Amino acid sequence: MAETNLSATTRDLFLSSVHKALFLRIALLARLVDANQVSWEGGENIKAPVDMAEMDDLAQAYTVNETLNSGSKTLLQTPKFGWKYVQVPMKYTVEELVANTGSGETQIVNFVEYLAKKGMRGARLKLLEMMYAAGSSTCDTDAEFQSVPDALTHDITYGNKERADTTTNKWWQGASGDGTYTDWDTAIAPTINNFRMLADAIALYTEMPGDLLAITSHTNFRRLKSQVEAQRIYNPGRLAKYGFNSMEIDGIEVVAEPYLEQDSDRKKYFMLINIPDWEFRVHPSRAFKVTDFKWQGDVPNGLDEFLGRVMLAGNLVCWRPSASLFRSNMS
Repeated sequence: MAETNLSATTRDLFLSSVHKALFLRIALLARLVDANQVSWEGGENIKAPVDMAEMDDLAQAYTVNETLNSGSKTLLQTPKFGWKYVQVPMKYTVEELVANTGSGETQIVNFVEYLAKKGMRGARLKLLEMMYAAGSSTCDTDAEFQSVPDALTHDITYGNKERADTTTNKWWQGASGDGTYTDWDTAIAPTINNFRMLADAIALYTEMPGDLLAITSHTNFRRLKSQVEAQRIYNPGRLAKYGFNSMEIDGIEVVAEPYLEQDSDRKKYFMLINIPDWEFRVHPSRAFKVTDFKWQGDVPNGLDEFLGRVMLAGNLVCWRPSASLFRSNMS
């Protein structure tokens, strides 16, 4: 009975805190939650038709007696993303079981709460690691969730669509500050002028500044903030309510993501995200599902311990990379 209660309570505590302790502790996921861009849908793959072209080159200005031309072009393509799988093992031993049977002085620690918190932290750190991982040319087939750099690094195949500078699927490239689609790793300083230049690069594709979220390290955030304060234009951003360092520049929220500060390469990351184009997809059958805690001693050479797992299937996808931007070398 004690084992059953401990298992059930751990599962309940983990699942009840997914929203608050996991989603709202990751800057990008918090904004996606606010914008209802977290979906719980199934299917064989993650795919949707996306707009790949404009029709201005088909338009004709004509005189009264001039014949009218006609024409057509391919306007839609369907990128396809696979499901990615993550698990977090949660284990406790017979000693921990015995120590948590009873109450008061007989209970050394509240191990149920401890185990759920550690499992949640493990899931959050793994999601952060995957969401901000360096862009990979094999991101469509790798085991990891696809990252923001996967979507926005120039020339990386993404959603099973190849990309190459301005010649191959330019419409599917991450935005480029200088229009070359090769500048994602060019060194740039964290100044308000550069910030505005990067925002201008995606202005054609965005509906309003309030849809944008800039994500960077604490180091870059502080340098931008000092300039904002000097101009007396400082306003806190909406993610401040979740405990993030957040401010607005020209109506665009800028947030410091603590995870980026922990690595010398990630510390230089700057991402400008058009939130309506992004989706965190979670498969309903593996939506942070916590399995039963199974006793491992019923197999030969098994240990007297109990093992459960947190199971997740999903992916982070961008349906319009051209409206977002990634720079890997801001310092």
